[in-house]
Amino acid sequence: MTRRVKRAVIVGAGIGGLCTAIALRKVGWDVAVYESRPDVRQSGAGLLIGANAIQALHRLGVAPQVIASSRILKALDILSPDGKLLSRTTSRPVNDDGHPENITILRSDLLAILADTLGRDAIHTKKTCTHVDATTGGVRAYFADGTEATGDVLIAADGIHSAVRRQLLPGVRPRYAGYTCWRGVIADDAALRFDREVFTETWGAGARFGVAPLANNRIYWYARLTARENDQRHADATAHSLLQYFGHFHEPVPDILERGGLEPLIWRDIVYLPPLRRFAFGRVALLGDAAHATTPNLGQGAAQAMEDAVVLAAALRDHRDVVTALQHYEKVRVPRATRVTAMSNRVGNIAQWQHPWLVRMRNWSIARTPARMTQAQFDYLHGVKLPRLDTPASHGPQEPGLDRD
Repeated sequence: MTRRVKRAVIVGAGIGGLCTAIALRKVGWDVAVYESRPDVRQSGAGLLIGANAIQALHRLGVAPQVIASSRILKALDILSPDGKLLSRTTSRPVNDDGHPENITILRSDLLAILADTLGRDAIHTKKTCTHVDATTGGVRAYFADGTEATGDVLIAADGIHSAVRRQLLPGVRPRYAGYTCWRGVIADDAALRFDREVFTETWGAGARFGVAPLANNRIYWYARLTARENDQRHADATAHSLLQYFGHFHEPVPDILERGGLEPLIWRDIVYLPPLRRFAFGRVALLGDAAHATTPNLGQGAAQAMEDAVVLAAALRDHRDVVTALQHYEKVRVPRATRVTAMSNRVGNIAQWQHPWLVRMRNWSIARTPARMTQAQFDYLHGVKLPRLDTPASHGPQEPGLDRD
């Protein structure tokens, strides 16, 4: 007798949704991804991807393609506005899987790799999920165009403003972190003076500027400023207009903004989710930003979604009962995601201090913090051991979230 292939309905074709679809395919599930936009998002700027995310991509089988489209970094630096080095975290040459520890990539390039790996025929666009209905035997998603989708499990990977989460947890709302952010990508130029193998973030008074070299002679940059929430004046800012806040920063910051010109930027207030105690609701699971949207201070937003995808797929492989599998996923992921979110919020709060005395104290403290203490934070972020997806199901008890090889 042929065993029926189980089907997963995935809402959202961002990084988390696509990684989950690829992971579930690897463990024998049929998948269908539903995206509200007309296509898999091609906009966006750059991403810093650390060793834990690279490990997840390795589990999905796409790490070589992603690394080939990336820039490998040798260090992550924090600088003062006059260019003084406050802290350096050196990237190890390889992690345990033989891959680099830190890379940068364009978000659109990563999404294209994930979508092509999955297969575009599995992605259904212009499908805005309005609500879901779970029963003992399955789950059904309803879309704004009147269509429906059914499956054995539903994964809500529809972002920080998740419609599925609003239905399940109507009292949960994103919170403003206190600062806003502009992002841009420009062509690299040999006249710009900076190390193309180092990611830098410059900390001023209530203002930060990040510079991340990308592959193919491009530079990703971002500017963060302490500001009022939803100040629409910021929506019209250009790279040139940001010189009023960042023009006194060291080179190449002013040059980058000069070259950025008057084109519209990607602008967004930084928001995050308060910690959730639950990611699983019967046959429905929250994943990625729908479950634990974090501030972008540790480069862990996409990484945590990738970890979710691998842990969830392994749980659905190793537990015959879907509800039990999602409870296992929740047990593994809630504590780690909660801790990472708290760590990121703490870094962001300190980095955005404005009072001159506090800024001087902060910079003095960072410059004197032993490298081993900074490395310990990255060891926690990057040192997770994710389950393999190329091994057969084992229905015996397993240690949560640990590799079995």
